[in-house]
Formats: sequence, C-alpha cells, structure tokens
Amino acid sequence: MCQEVDLKILITLLTLLALSSCAVINEDFYFPSADGGSVEKESCRGEVGADNTLVLNFKDVIAKFSIRIYGEKRFFSVTFTVPEGSEVIWPQQAIIAVAEDKNIDLTISSFARVVSRGDDYQTAEYHAGSIMKNNSDNIEDEYFESILLPTTDFKVLTIENLNIIINGEKLSVPSMRFEKSSGYFLHPLNC
Repeated sequence: MCQEVDLKILITLLTLLALSSCAVINEDFYFPSADGGSVEKESCRGEVGADNTLVLNFKDVIAKFSIRIYGEKRFFSVTFTVPEGSEVIWPQQAIIAVAEDKNIDLTISSFARVVSRGDDYQTAEYHAGSIMKNNSDNIEDEYFESILLPTTDFKVLTIENLNIIINGEKLSVPSMRFEKSSGYFLHPLNC
C-alpha cells in the first residue's frame, strides 16, 4: 500500500514538473529593428523564445511586426492591439520588401479579428481601408494577418514606405529591417 501511494506521488510530481518545465532549443529567427521600436520575445506574452517581434507604439495602438519561421516556410506577420476609443485603418497600399537583390510583394489585403473562442473559434475579416476598432467588451482588441513569403533564402529583409491611419491621422511606419540570426532560447513545454 505504501509503495502504491509513493508511486502515485512520484507520478504526480513528475507530471507537474513536466507541465512547468522548459526546454532550451536552438533556433533560427529574424531579429527586427526600426527607429523608435522595441523588440520582444516571440511567445508567452513576450517572455520566452527568440527576440523576433518588433513593437511600435502609435498613439497607444500597438503594432507588432515579425517574420516567423515554421519548418521551411517564412511568414511576415502584423498584429494591431487597439485600445478602447482608438481606430486603425490599414490603407490599401503595396508592400514591397527587399531581400538582398529580390523584391517581394507582401501586400496585405485584409486583417482578421477573433470574434469567438473555444471549440467554435471564429474570426471576422476586415479589408484594407476598413476601420479596425475595439468591438468587444475587452479593454483592447487584436487584428492580425500573416503573409507567406515566396522565398526562404534570404539573410536580410527590409520594408519601407508603409503608412497607417490612427484616429484619422496618417502616420508613417519607420523603415523595418529583419536580419537572420540563430541562438539558444528557453521555451516552456506548456505555453
């Protein structure tokens, strides 16, 4: 009987340890930079993983830009966090990124916003030129989009001449640079 209890306790402790454990993983990533921007880690609310997310604050609207690597695929991702009382418009605009000597079209035609969670996960689509604002009971709403990059063989990617409209005012996004790097990063197993 004592051995059964000890075994159950040991299994419980090992399970708790596994759920709260972290692993150090070697990974490739793209380190971003832009005037006036900060960089945060990729996961668990910016606390772990590679430093691959560029964060820009436009009048309390937070814009996050990153290049994500999933296997052999690369994605350019944009997320807006819109607080109550603010509006964002992503105007219809061509996004031409330069990766070494190649021009890459990263034009974004729409953004998505999560409108329900759980088993019935759904999003609403907002086309370029539409007003994105807080449409929920939350303090802030997030709008997001990811574009598949047609090429994966690049070390540096730059994006210039982007504009956004915040509360009716047209603002320029500073020139962004994403440089390929690698390193060892802490990743929790349960995040």
